[in-house]
Amino acid sequence: MVGTLRPPTAARMGADTRATPQAPDPSVQLPAPAAQMATTTLSTSATSTESVSGRVIQTLFLQLSRDGHLSRLESLLGEHPMLEVNEPDQAGHTALHLAAMNGHEAVLELLLSLSGEHSSSSSSSSSSVHSLDTHARTRSGHYTALHLAIMHRRPGCVQQLLKNVSEFDLLAPDDTGFTPLHHAAANDYLELIHTLLDRARSLSFS
Repeated sequence: MVGTLRPPTAARMGADTRATPQAPDPSVQLPAPAAQMATTTLSTSATSTESVSGRVIQTLFLQLSRDGHLSRLESLLGEHPMLEVNEPDQAGHTALHLAAMNGHEAVLELLLSLSGEHSSSSSSSSSSVHSLDTHARTRSGHYTALHLAIMHRRPGCVQQLLKNVSEFDLLAPDDTGFTPLHHAAANDYLELIHTLLDRARSLSFS
């Protein structure tokens, strides 16, 4: 008697019995690490670019103050009202120091208008800018702008500064203990000695 024939099974045929992979469901949102990395990279790059741009503008501000470019300096302050006016260069000189020691009276007047004492009556560009520190010291020597103007024999700048200094500035010693009056005497700056003494007297009785 002939038995009933059965169809061959997968096991008997030696076929692969592993499950067939299913196509992914398009409705499922899969994470996109590459996209996230690209976004992070762009964000970091933008921050880095802004930082570099800020440093370039800050350096330009110091250079214009040092070289006496008044109109360009006014434009820069107008375009960047939140510029840090007290940021020093690598030698520790602020814009005020650089203008004073190089004899740029007009630039010095503009910078002094940014000080806290004069911001309310100064130009509109200075209303939102950081207040200028007229007492700032250099890293080397611990000089004020008044020290530097006297040491570099800049009488016009000395006069500008004397309109804005306090008794503290007149008596401020440098690293060697020299006040502005000492520097004037050491440089035989006789006219300025009298000017400094008169200014000191006026502050003492004011």
